[in-house]
Amino acid sequence: MAQSRKVSLSELRVGVLVVVSFAILVVAIFFISGKGGVFTTRFHVKTYLPAASGLKEGAPVWLAGVEVGKVDRVAISSNQDPLRAVEISMSIRSDYEKDIRTDSKARLGSIGLLGDKYIELTRGMRGTPIGEGGTVEGSEEADIKKLVESSNDLLANLDVLSDKVKSITEKIDRGEGSVGKFINDPTLYNNVSHTVQVASDLMDQMKRGQGSIGKLLVDTELYDHFNSAAEKLNRIADRLEAGQGSVGKLLKDETLYNDLSETVKKSKTIVSRIEKGEGTLGKLTTDQELYDKMNRALDRITALADKIDRGEGTVGQLMNDKELYNNLNAASAEVVKLIYDFRKNPKRFLTIKVRMF
Repeated sequence: MAQSRKVSLSELRVGVLVVVSFAILVVAIFFISGKGGVFTTRFHVKTYLPAASGLKEGAPVWLAGVEVGKVDRVAISSNQDPLRAVEISMSIRSDYEKDIRTDSKARLGSIGLLGDKYIELTRGMRGTPIGEGGTVEGSEEADIKKLVESSNDLLANLDVLSDKVKSITEKIDRGEGSVGKFINDPTLYNNVSHTVQVASDLMDQMKRGQGSIGKLLVDTELYDHFNSAAEKLNRIADRLEAGQGSVGKLLKDETLYNDLSETVKKSKTIVSRIEKGEGTLGKLTTDQELYDKMNRALDRITALADKIDRGEGTVGQLMNDKELYNNLNAASAEVVKLIYDFRKNPKRFLTIKVRMF
């Protein structure tokens, strides 16, 4: 029988070192690849998407930007809904179970424009946790194909826009249109230059005090007038504040206010009496019979005035017959002359002569 070979201490140390190193390597691989390895408990959920372009098993699962799990399986689902064509199974760390709720959403994301795919989950806030085997509602996102199609439409629109801009630029370069004339016609430049020169000359004249505006800017006489007027206004304001003059008393004296208040009260009393029908004005405003009488009287006066205007009656003839007016005027003149002579020598008219034959 063969004798057993004894293991030396150095060989034992090498063997222990190899086993420990292998164990550390295995643990490190689990931690690096699985975010916790075999020592982390997980729960499983799934989601449905219309497509999973580029998504592979083992792709990361993110929750609000934090990696919390990985994709276990990507397969075609048996559901006939085109929005649920792909079934994606995921394993999530159990310590995030309370954050994945019924109001969470799942979408397909990409690291950069052409980078690796991943599943992005939104954090639930109002729903209840979906738990083991639950389904996260999927949301359709624009993929690279749709972006490329959109960019093709954009490029086509830009091409059309570029052609239009080129056409407009050529017209401008040929001097067509208002902008073309503005850029190519030297007349406008000359006019602008002339206008600037005139404005410069005008400014020089104003600086030298020429013209009305120049005097306004340079001559201090107008400033002195304004200053004097301001001082007078200040003195008037001081007198008003002190209650001097009629306007000052109007502002300061309470007697005028009391008089006005008393006048307003009396006016209210008069108006109240008129509304009650008291007095002549009151009866005039409230008594219909009095109003009718006055209306009839006004009609008669109007008719009488019409007759006078037509020259009817004595007064009418007196106002319209010029000959009668002249006769009356001459007669009145003779009467005045007679009265004057009578006052001057009354004996002449009071002496009675008796003649005897």
